[in-house]
Amino acid sequence: MIWNYPNPATNSSWFTAFRGGQRMETGEFINQRTHGFFWSSTPAGSSEAWHFSPYYQDQNVHFAIDNKRRGLSVRCLKDYDYFQPPPSAR
Repeated sequence: MIWNYPNPATNSSWFTAFRGGQRMETGEFINQRTHGFFWSSTPAGSSEAWHFSPYYQDQNVHFAIDNKRRGLSVRCLKDYDYFQPPPSAR
């Protein structure tokens, strides 16, 4: 599966990810071809947290607060100097 058209992403930030959509509280999955929703480690209250979402129609990353009962993707990162290109790009 690929991102919906148009997809102006360039991967210039070295963040490659699949769009997993999200799982709603009802168990329904939505937005699998259009959004990648990723939890942040930043809480926004006892039942909410921040997430970020790359969207297929633009190069922006959207930030929002969502209910922790929803199923969003998790990206595990080890300590890394983000101001240096990854070793594979050097």
